[in-house]
Amino acid sequence: MVALSVAAMPTHLPAETPVQFSWAVLTDTDKGPRPIDFSSPATLPNGTTMQFYIEQKPGTFIYIYLIDSTDNLEFLYPGEADYYNSVAPVERIFRIPADKDRFELTPPGGQEKLYILASSTRLIRLEKLTAVYVENPRDPVHKASVINELKQIRRQHSKLAQSTETSVPVAGTIRSRGIPFDSFEATKVNAADFYSKILRINHE
Repeated sequence: MVALSVAAMPTHLPAETPVQFSWAVLTDTDKGPRPIDFSSPATLPNGTTMQFYIEQKPGTFIYIYLIDSTDNLEFLYPGEADYYNSVAPVERIFRIPADKDRFELTPPGGQEKLYILASSTRLIRLEKLTAVYVENPRDPVHKASVINELKQIRRQHSKLAQSTETSVPVAGTIRSRGIPFDSFEATKVNAADFYSKILRINHE
């Protein structure tokens, strides 16, 4: 009789789930859309038009909010608080707003702040607070709850989040007001579990 023994399987901590996606904030030029440089707070004149480019990857939950120069809060992406209840994050390319529509910087001057959050898991509490705010957009309490949650999430991950950003070319995917162009540079993100960024645009 040969005795068989079962070796103990090594135990490992759960591996971090990577967060991967690409983004760009584009503005129209005579050569087509070009990305805004956010290496420092951008300064743009009123009348500047913008469109967001998002390339989502499987398993990455993305949320984008805007706090404008008049302190209004807009939920830009995915735009519906219960969106991820029915749509799983897979490989997709989005333009916000869609097609040839654009956002435009308008008076009064000040600073626009874009919050970009991406996570390997859904940010359920943020979604719930956003749902209440979307139903009550004039209620300052609900607006403050969403903004406080955005700040709290960023604080919670500030010491743990590790990410890299690289520039990647995007070619032949967008036409600006009917003008074709060859390519633009998007920011490609690779992060462990979570990524966040605030993009600031000053205008006058």
